[in-house]
Amino acid sequence: MMEPRRVRLGDVIDDYCPRCRLIMNHGVVGMVGAYVRKVRCNTCLSEHLYRRGKVPARRRNETS
Repeated sequence: MMEPRRVRLGDVIDDYCPRCRLIMNHGVVGMVGAYVRKVRCNTCLSEHLYRRGKVPARRRNETS
C-alpha cells in the first residue's frame, strides 16, 4: 500500500477561515519542515495560521 503524499507549498487543503467563518479550500503559503504553518483562503484571500480544520467554540451570549 502506498503512503499518502506529503503536503507541499502551493497545495490546496481544507481549513477553517476566521473571516468566512467556514471550512474552505486554502492554499499552503508557509511551512516549517514538514508542518503547515500558514495558509491563504482561496475564497476571501486572507492569510492566517493553519488551524487544522478546527472550528472555534461558540461564543456565549453576553446579554443574558
